Amino acid sequence: IKILNTKKKLFDEGERMEHCAYTYLPYINNGRCMLYTYLKDKKRYTIEIIKKGKKFLLNQLKGYKNSDPPQEVVDYVENAIEKANIKLLESK
Repeated sequence: IKILNTKKKLFDEGERMEHCAYTYLPYINNGRCMLYTYLKDKKRYTIEIIKKGKKFLLNQLKGYKNSDPPQEVVDYVENAIEKANIKLLESK
């Protein structure tokens, strides 16, 4: 899982995945969300994470042309976010 934290990375993700990742730039800049990319079995997925209160939550997870990912990918990403939430809480 890698963060999409530059204009170029967002643009490239949108081009590669044929979806609107680049249009999220203003939301990323104002802290409303974060976008990541995840590669599994030679397939790519785009992840949108939002913060609600003190926790991070999965808001969207999309494959090529906004297709739905397999459940195992959803489970993996949700588990990774939950582990990050636990680490964040433990560090405080």
